[in-house]
Amino acid sequence: MSSSHYRIVVQGQLGERFSEAFDDMTQAPHGRDTVLEGPFIDRSQLESVFDRLRRLGIEISSFNTTPRGPNERKSKDDSTTTA
Repeated sequence: MSSSHYRIVVQGQLGERFSEAFDDMTQAPHGRDTVLEGPFIDRSQLESVFDRLRRLGIEISSFNTTPRGPNERKSKDDSTTTA
């Protein structure tokens, strides 16, 4: 199954308490903000992350699709790269 890779920038640095809520994503500081990245199988999985952020009071600065992550390979059936 094909997935899309997303990059979500949230305001502020995630402390340990909040970072554990997103341990299924790559996390990296970006200035005063935090970048969360990872593959999403479908829209509901992405919306789940947005809901988690909202419940925790974490504001999203931006989000966008990105090229596939370094650990993601194209499958034989996936003839196009989804961005």
